[in-house]
Amino acid sequence: MPDTLNLNLKALLDFYDDRVPESVGHASAINAVLGEDLAIGLVTDYFRRQGSEARLVSRTCTQGTQKGVRLDAWLEIASTEGVFHYQTEIKNWSAHAIGGRVAPKDQSETEMQAYRINRWLNQFDPKLRTLKQEKAQKVLTPMKPEEGGWVVRPLIIFWDSMHPTGENISLFDVEISNSKFDRLWVFSMSSYVRNLMERGISTVELEMIESKIRMSWVNRIVHP
Repeated sequence: MPDTLNLNLKALLDFYDDRVPESVGHASAINAVLGEDLAIGLVTDYFRRQGSEARLVSRTCTQGTQKGVRLDAWLEIASTEGVFHYQTEIKNWSAHAIGGRVAPKDQSETEMQAYRINRWLNQFDPKLRTLKQEKAQKVLTPMKPEEGGWVVRPLIIFWDSMHPTGENISLFDVEISNSKFDRLWVFSMSSYVRNLMERGISTVELEMIESKIRMSWVNRIVHP
């Protein structure tokens, strides 16, 4: 397939979750190369494996003004439930980030449940029913649809494996306190990678056009 990259799932966990020694100091650089493509690739792959049609509509997701809030993407998901357009914000915060936490080494389910709850509460205030960090809260600001009639949902994509009750679920939604949206959809890249590996899948081919271009330039620059 053109414009795709084949990713090693264990290496993703080694880097982002386990923070193996040789990965320290390289998170910003790796995120600059993979960044949003990794998140969009994983979430669209998730929906497609669920039997839905999923596509990136646009990397431009704004309020329709020159200034104001900017999100990372519009995603279109079509399933038996209907057609929805997700205004999407991506946060690649991982074990390398300030406040990040290395995932349990033995990955027992009991430890992982506690870890998922901890990572969720690190991002979400259950009393106020909203995201804690301002950089994440902007996903709840309504963006201007590109076409009329869109049914819009807010989606935030985190790297960390997380869930309000510790369940091993890649995509979930929660009730929020917001004047424009009743619910927030949350996708965990780490949980999805782990779930794929539990099914015996070791690599995944994702559409990552921007990442492939960046890697091509690196190869052109450093090759003799």
